[in-house]
This record gives sequence, structure tokens and C-alpha cells, in this order.
Amino acid sequence: FVRLCPDQFLGMSRVFPDGERIVSMSAGGHALVVWNATSGVPTQRFDLNITVGDTLLEVRVLHPGDRVVIASPWRVVIMNASSGRLLHSLRLDSAVLCMEVSPCGGKVVTAGDGGLFLWNAVTGALDLHIGVVVAWRRPRVEVSRGGAKILANMGRSISVWEGGTGELSRAIIMDSGDVADFAILPDGRRLVVVSEVSAKVWDVEAGLILQTLSGLIGDFGSSGRLTLALSASGDAMAICSTFRGRRERYDFGLDDDEFEAWELDRWFEDTVEYTAQMWDLASGRPLHTYEETTLPHGPPPICSVSVSSVSQQLLESFVG
Repeated sequence: FVRLCPDQFLGMSRVFPDGERIVSMSAGGHALVVWNATSGVPTQRFDLNITVGDTLLEVRVLHPGDRVVIASPWRVVIMNASSGRLLHSLRLDSAVLCMEVSPCGGKVVTAGDGGLFLWNAVTGALDLHIGVVVAWRRPRVEVSRGGAKILANMGRSISVWEGGTGELSRAIIMDSGDVADFAILPDGRRLVVVSEVSAKVWDVEAGLILQTLSGLIGDFGSSGRLTLALSASGDAMAICSTFRGRRERYDFGLDDDEFEAWELDRWFEDTVEYTAQMWDLASGRPLHTYEETTLPHGPPPICSVSVSSVSQQLLESFVG
């Protein structure tokens, strides 16, 4: 276990597929830092100035190679994580809510109040625009290998568009609860969806449930925060939840005359519940589970989670 100690709160972090490096951004978007995943020592740091105010950014690693994609509210930047060289700057006419990259690293999809935008990660050109607005409560998009399919969270359903034509091909309607998070597997045929009450694997083409994951721990309701990530190979999955709850506490005093303990006060305190689970998708079984309860002034909520493809290494990053 290695703990990273940046000089600023972390915004978003991702682990490279080889599991040897981690890239992170400060919560204010002031710097991009590359870390050695074994030692936890930063190896490179690049100062950035691409954000509006203190809005959190999104960062993704493009496979293969050293390219990373950074999304600010009004701009998407593709840069080399080794040299810090800017490769492409994609300026948008509308604000960005979320962003994702394809498994092969050739496509970038962004979503905002102007619709869905599919970009070529190699040339920086805009390939496709779809005029639809995703769910504002939990904005989330995905793009399959080669940009063949684009998926977006619409609330109680996930819409699927053809990446070549922009035609809506299917709407996968949840059988229980709103969509909390989802991720498409590298084969482009299967989709992992976590709703407010369950986690299931769907067939994208048929819109049928292939597998229900049992053994989930944690709160996935509207009062919690959930993040989901797949390894690049698609064999491992991580689900992390943050839930703010309350627990009962007692204060005790000592009677000086009778030297007996007596109950002084009964009260409640707010808590933050953290749960992280690593799953093997082939068997549908959880591999590891981590749980922790802290007070509100403890570690801030999990804002991102990433899984390496080599050693099923789990990375969580927190934001204040």
C-alpha cells in the first residue's frame, strides 16, 4: 500500500495500464503530477492553467502510450504525460459536464449542455455531435472501442447511439433505481451498471441482463456518492461508495460521592462511511473489500477510482 501526499487536494487520478505510474490533478487544476506507483514519489510535475474558478477537472489516460486527456468546463486538452507537451486543445461552445475515452485510446467523448461530442484523439478533430442533454444529477458517458457506440446516463435509463451515424439504437431501462454509474467492457458488448440498489452486467445489443453481482457492501442510494472503474483488460472492476450517515454515541461521567459511573449524555454524530470493493468479473465474485468509518473532518469523499490491468491495483483519490 502506497499513500500519495500531494501539496494540494487531489481532484482526479488515474493509474496507467502497466500499474507503474499514476497521474493526478490538483482539485483546482493547478498542476498535473505523475507518480511512481511503487514508491509513491512524484517523478514529474507540470503547472496548468486551464480551469474556470475552482471547478473540478476530469483526467483520463489514453491507451497505449503517455497521452492524457484533461477536461475543464470549457476546454479539453490532450497532452504528453512524460514531456508535458500540449498535443491538442479542443475548445467548446458549451460547458463540459463529463468526459470519457475509448479503450483503444483513439476517441474522446464529452457531454454538456450543448450535447454529446465525439472527438478524434489523434488529430483533435470533431467526428460527431449529438444534440441531446445527459442527466444533470449524475452525468456520465462512455464510448466503446473505435468509437463504435456512445452511451450516456439519462437518469433511469442508458441511451446507446451509433458512433458512425449518431443514430439512437437502444435505450437500456433500469429495472430498479436510477443509474449511479456504468462502464462498458473492452469487448463493446457488455455493460456494467450500478443503480441505487444493485449492480448488473447487461448485453448492450439485446438490452438483457446477463449477470447480477451479489455481495455488494455499502450504500448506493441518493445520499451516497459512488464511483465505478474497470481495468483495461475488463477482468477486474472496482466499486467505491461514500455515504454520510449518523451514529449513536454516549458520554459517561463519574460521581465523586459514590464513585460510580453514570450516563452523562446520549448524542449523535455525523459520520462518513467508505467502502471499496474489487471484483473479478469472470466469476462475479468480490476479491477484496475495504471499509472505514470516519468523522466529517476526516478524509474527504472519494472523487475517482481507477484499476490497473496488470496487477488489479486499485487507486482511490479524494477531494476536499
